[in-house]
Amino acid sequence: MIIFLNYLKMRLNPLKFISLAILLSLLVLKKEEHLSTWITGVLFIFISLFVFRCLDDAGSVYFDRKNHLDRTYLYPENYRQFLVITGCIVGVYFLLLNFFSFFKTPILFLVIGSIGVYVIFHKNKAVLYVLPLLKYPILVAALHNFSMEIGSIAIYIASLLLLLSFDTLETMKETKNGFLKAIVVLLFLGILLFKPWETPFNVLFIFIPLLLIPWIKTMPKIEYMPFIYYPLTFFLLTNL
Repeated sequence: MIIFLNYLKMRLNPLKFISLAILLSLLVLKKEEHLSTWITGVLFIFISLFVFRCLDDAGSVYFDRKNHLDRTYLYPENYRQFLVITGCIVGVYFLLLNFFSFFKTPILFLVIGSIGVYVIFHKNKAVLYVLPLLKYPILVAALHNFSMEIGSIAIYIASLLLLLSFDTLETMKETKNGFLKAIVVLLFLGILLFKPWETPFNVLFIFIPLLLIPWIKTMPKIEYMPFIYYPLTFFLLTNL
């Protein structure tokens, strides 16, 4: 229990998770939908982010023990207990999925598949980087009942780029091509969300953040900017 409490304090920031859940929900939920749909959707993403954070930490133990010495729950003497706690959390999550009206089978496959991939590829850096990102488009798709319309698929891909933008902006100042990479990711993110071929005026909303980045790239926490700008702007444009 002490290990779990320390883990909650160190790695699971409720305010950050609930903020991310609300912002991601803006990509698929509409203003005319019932309040209960909004609450259920946000709660679903919030709980899912909590569960997958535990899975990601348990699966990346090989590298995190070396690179994050402060994560004492990954020490050999604590790790087995952390795995048991994570297993219990996943079990409870499976039970909670029955209370949500979204498609559950893909989420179950995502959890089980993630565990299997982590067991097999826990020493592969590329897998450990890509796998945690995949949960975001799948969770967003779950809120949208896994619609396979072109517009819906664009939103799912955009949610993935939203997370990539966080990493590119966070490391922008540390690599030579970091600035260019951030611009490219945000450009494609804006194109997918704002669809300038449908409404040419939306080009403005694509280029606003691209023009601002050179002026604010040294600003602390700039990596959080896309999470605020893109979902909110997209929601306003599609609902007003």
